[in-house]
Amino acid sequence: SMCSLLFSRLNGCFYRGEEGFIVDTNVRRVCCRLGWAREGSNPAQVKAMLEPWLPKSLWPELSFLFVGFGQQVYRHL
Repeated sequence: SMCSLLFSRLNGCFYRGEEGFIVDTNVRRVCCRLGWAREGSNPAQVKAMLEPWLPKSLWPELSFLFVGFGQQVYRHL
């Protein structure tokens, strides 16, 4: 969710806590559509599939972009 994403960004910026690629329903849908994850995967499975090959430096930006993109694209489907 956007709340989790925002918290993760703030936590990473200010507290240097545990990091990870944020996967919500929107990110899952986009990744499945791109073929980066298997259809029917849950968010935890998608995260496990993506984190090994996505550059860690891009996780915050990609999470944010994919959430927004998924919200816009899948709004009317």
